[in-house]
Amino acid sequence: MKQLHAVARRFLPALARHTPLLPGADQVAYVDNADVKNSAFAHAPSGHFQANTAWLALAALAHNLTRAAGALAGTFHARATTTTIRYHLINVPARLARSARRLTLHLPERWPWSTDFTQLFSSVHAPPAL
Repeated sequence: MKQLHAVARRFLPALARHTPLLPGADQVAYVDNADVKNSAFAHAPSGHFQANTAWLALAALAHNLTRAAGALAGTFHARATTTTIRYHLINVPARLARSARRLTLHLPERWPWSTDFTQLFSSVHAPPAL
């Protein structure tokens, strides 16, 4: 647990300064310790301190990117845990089709999170704001 707090205190504010995903991300960086421990960091600790440090840094990065995707998707997913975001927006039950050298993603017709996924997709693929 001390490693988690040390990495969160040093690594996440620096990451937020260099990757401006959300407005104000460089000012405050929060990590939900229970959420991180229940997802990517559940496989730690190993017997090596360096391996734990690297795994923790990657787990924190994955946590922040998933939460940023949830915030861009909508208000419900902005407050959801990373597990919920993964099940609703990342593990998408879709079919990829190729026709005339173009890829088309076919989403389910009555998928309850289609508007959130569309909002996330359009905000990620939008041209950068000037």
